[in-house]
Amino acid sequence: STEFELKGPPSLTAQYMEVKAVTDADVEQAALKAMSELMNLESGDIRVNLRNPVVQGLGEPLRQLTEPRVEVQPQRNGLGLVPMQVQIWDGDDLKKTVPVTCDVRRRYRVAKAVVSLSRDQPVTFQQVAFETQYLDKPVDQLTSDQVVGRSVRFGVPAGSVIQMKDIKTSATGGQIIVKKGSFVAATVRAGRLRVSLRDAEAMQDGALGESIRLRNRQTGETIVGEVVGYGRVVVRTYMNSENAQEFR
Repeated sequence: STEFELKGPPSLTAQYMEVKAVTDADVEQAALKAMSELMNLESGDIRVNLRNPVVQGLGEPLRQLTEPRVEVQPQRNGLGLVPMQVQIWDGDDLKKTVPVTCDVRRRYRVAKAVVSLSRDQPVTFQQVAFETQYLDKPVDQLTSDQVVGRSVRFGVPAGSVIQMKDIKTSATGGQIIVKKGSFVAATVRAGRLRVSLRDAEAMQDGALGESIRLRNRQTGETIVGEVVGYGRVVVRTYMNSENAQEFR
């Protein structure tokens, strides 16, 4: 028989280092974190998506790292297409820097036209929906009080987000509660005397607290009154009872 002698350590230990894969999802998550910090927003308030894949072009050695870490540096603050620099690290070793473009969108609670709205058409609850959308441009977040019951300046197509510029306002920017050409309940106040105008027409739009011109359709006379409510105007003046009688 053949004899042999085996020399060496009594035991051998092998250490396994797991290789981890870097994905585009890691890049988007790092970009989301960077943008939320830059814009001072919660991560749920924005969405960040890569315009094109990144990781598949890195090559196998850079996709398979022992201690991978992805950092993203946005090149500007804002929505829309934002250029960024993606850094691929393996522990403390910077492996590669890649330029990318991300689509950044912010969550808004918007008023959306359910049907097409015509110019000067008052908006009803059935014609508008309030919903959450992620948009790539800033928009006005209007409430129902700012939209329902008010008229639009121009036509608004169905499916469009209603902006403040679409809502018709008075000369001072307030909500119109008396419309030009409408008949109003007008009261003339002269001291303790109260006289109601039977046939008063608003000659201009008016918001609460604004002064507007009225026309007495019976006499043709023009007077100025203060809007105090929906379809209600008060004319405050100094007159004797004979003058007041002319407004009956």
